[in-house]
Amino acid sequence: MFQRLFFENEIYERLLAAMSPKERQIYDNELNNTQKTLYLTSAVQAYIYAEIFYDRPVRNRIGDAVKHSMWNALSTSRIGEELTKKLTDAH
Repeated sequence: MFQRLFFENEIYERLLAAMSPKERQIYDNELNNTQKTLYLTSAVQAYIYAEIFYDRPVRNRIGDAVKHSMWNALSTSRIGEELTKKLTDAH
């Protein structure tokens, strides 16, 4: 279980591939490199948390709701409310 807490580049790649075209456009054009890292790190941490503490698969279940809520909260604290809203609305 605890090995899932370590960095996994594959998760970042899957998140990039799963972005909507509009979300990817905002990500590519409106975020600097630090903000990109913080946005994806927030998503990864929320994903790992949901995978550890909620029944799998988490998609379309309570764990998915927790994952998205946690992702939004972490992103807001790291890159700000305005960018997080733009990205998550596009997501």
